[in-house]
Amino acid sequence: MNTKPTKAMLETDTTPWWKQPMCWVVISGPASVVVASLATAVIAWKHIDPIIQEDRSGASKVTLEGPPGSSTGPALQGRNHAASPVAVPATASKP
Repeated sequence: MNTKPTKAMLETDTTPWWKQPMCWVVISGPASVVVASLATAVIAWKHIDPIIQEDRSGASKVTLEGPPGSSTGPALQGRNHAASPVAVPATASKP
């Protein structure tokens, strides 16, 4: 077994890891994700949605349905009826 160092072993790059450009390419991906998540957390914390509170009568301040007779119903009803077949009015039969 030859324990003498070869020329290729002596010519290897001995610069520290922080001076290698590929190291910073690998570190920059997860670091940018951490920065983006912190920015998202700050935005979410500063712009918290208000809580809808009910008054003493039990009615909430925000309603899902519009006034009676209007076409603004809850989104779930609108979605369920969007694909419903159109009812064809009964036509008078020809004599």
